[in-house]
Amino acid sequence: MAQTSGGSARLVWRFPPWQPALLFLIATACAALNLYGHPAVGARLATLAVGAVAVLVAVFLLRMALVVDQDGIAVRFLARVQWVPWAEVKAIGLADVRGNETVRVIRTDDRQVDVPPSLLQPVRPTSKPRASARLRFIVGQISAVNPASRRP
Repeated sequence: MAQTSGGSARLVWRFPPWQPALLFLIATACAALNLYGHPAVGARLATLAVGAVAVLVAVFLLRMALVVDQDGIAVRFLARVQWVPWAEVKAIGLADVRGNETVRVIRTDDRQVDVPPSLLQPVRPTSKPRASARLRFIVGQISAVNPASRRP
């Protein structure tokens, strides 16, 4: 979801906050079951594994973001950030990444930065044409922030 802050043209896409919250709730339920339920060894190992995976995915969802502002485009992953200043942006468009359409930023040196498809795809099930139209709208929003696109 894009958010604007103040008078500046800053767009931010993140996962909805309920998704990591739900995963933390699942991890908490798994921990409570182990602490108070005294399950068998197999069930204990299974709930510990489910809880650990839920926490890891929740942290990943909280960390991942796409930020677009006057200075450039930043795609933040779990352990790294790919920063592309507007001066290095050659094109912004759509690309197919592992069977899913997403936004691709092409640098002037032809290196590509792909936004994770799961970050921009609709949360609810929707048709491919509708999801593609949404992605084209996002590309338009990103392009409109580029200071070079607003010069007379």
